[in-house]
Amino acid sequence: MFKEKLLIKLRPYARTFLENASTMFDFSIFTLGSKAYAERIVEILDPKGLYFSTSNVFSKEDCKTPMIKGLDVVNQNEKVVLVVDDTKKVWMNHPKNLIEIKPYEYFSETRLRTSWTQWRSDESEEHGELARVLDELKKIHSAFFDLKEDQFDYYESRDVRDVVEDLRRKFNCLTC
Repeated sequence: MFKEKLLIKLRPYARTFLENASTMFDFSIFTLGSKAYAERIVEILDPKGLYFSTSNVFSKEDCKTPMIKGLDVVNQNEKVVLVVDDTKKVWMNHPKNLIEIKPYEYFSETRLRTSWTQWRSDESEEHGELARVLDELKKIHSAFFDLKEDQFDYYESRDVRDVVEDLRRKFNCLTC
């Protein structure tokens, strides 16, 4: 059990994001925090247990290399895994699987930049980072499953990293 006291502020649109993205993707949580911290975050994000299974919660204790997250821990073929994270350097072995999201800097103590509390505001639900990332995930999902009638083994040959790269070129997008 996680006994430390934490002040958690969910990013606006978090539960809507999970609800919408869950129709296209399976979720895992991977944090460089402790296992207890990861489990507590899952309880807060998903109190009804709709989106995350306990077998898909990973923490620093699961890392093969300290401070580096790896898809080998997730135990899925990296051809079909997308990662949404705000820290690029921890995915140095899987940069093509990464969809970067800007950090949510609500509390002033957490970052060097001006926080949402200092602005006396909060991130927009309609135009914020989670809405942007959800839009990109929808494009990736649609492109990945764009069925070609004459290709029976089409899905087995698909690689989400190629889809992401194609969309990056097509839309000149640095984060999708």
